Amino acid sequence: MILEAATKEDESDPAMALAAFEAAKSPQRFQLGAVIKKGKRIISSGYNQYKTHPKFGFGRWGYLHAESHAISRALSLGRQDDLKGATLYVYRRGCLPSKPCKQCEQVIRLYGIKKVIYTYRIQNDKERTDRKAQGYEDLG
Repeated sequence: MILEAATKEDESDPAMALAAFEAAKSPQRFQLGAVIKKGKRIISSGYNQYKTHPKFGFGRWGYLHAESHAISRALSLGRQDDLKGATLYVYRRGCLPSKPCKQCEQVIRLYGIKKVIYTYRIQNDKERTDRKAQGYEDLG
């Protein structure tokens, strides 16, 4: 699995725009959206959300990360074979990087997703100045 920060070209990809739209749906403090794309086809999308208790069917019983939600939606649609070799776009609203956690990385590897592109938001003014000096526009 290749893990890389989004470039200007990646940020203008329609899949990243859809990931941003998905992130806006999240009821959680850290709003993340994820989109799985293979070639020019969108396989699935997801966002951070609370899970209900499996026994009672209501209440907040934990949460599901955007990456895992997108993969589980693809599986529920019968698209497991499409996941192999696909690219996962992860967008986080706010100012921090949206790298997948260790558990999500394991699930991503398990289903053969070959590349993860995540947004990288500048955290402070010094980093913003350094990135502008390197030719990057303000992403935050």
